[in-house]
Amino acid sequence: MTDSMAGTARAWVVRSCDALEHVLRFAGGAIFLAFMATVVFQVVFRNFFRANAFIWTTELATFLFVWSVFLGSAVAVRHHRHYALEVFPRRWTRAQGLMRWTSLAGVAIGAAVFFEAGIAFLDVAGRRVAIQLGLSQVWFYLAIPVSAAAMLVFVAERLLLAALPADDASAHSPADASKPPPTGAAG
Repeated sequence: MTDSMAGTARAWVVRSCDALEHVLRFAGGAIFLAFMATVVFQVVFRNFFRANAFIWTTELATFLFVWSVFLGSAVAVRHHRHYALEVFPRRWTRAQGLMRWTSLAGVAIGAAVFFEAGIAFLDVAGRRVAIQLGLSQVWFYLAIPVSAAAMLVFVAERLLLAALPADDASAHSPADASKPPPTGAAG
């Protein structure tokens, strides 16, 4: 592969993942705002109007919270904000590199397990209904495989960018996905 083809491939990978991240951030942010509004609505009516007629808000808040957490988790994977252990001193660069790749492999394995288990769980959830909302619980649990798929895309981005030769114009990504994350508590 020539350097210009690699640069084009890098740019396409980064732009595609940037677009996915934008969708996840927008959806996750909107869902989180709806979650907050639902909780405030519930608290205000329960405490100030002594109205318990809005029991459905508990289910809705749970639904929105689950989706916002799982979508945010996918974005966190792209930006290396998942948990990692700092085992070796920073000056041990080879050991640090090995730990970064081990961490990436762990994220990939975890996301693959979430994806497969999430898909399997949808069959069970499809037979259940959230009573207060009247929604199939598939909509609740769909967040698991959707988030896991996005995590896998972001892991693949990092692997592809590490494999493609970098040039100055295409090497940048907001997540700096061309290299493994630094180790530490926040990645």
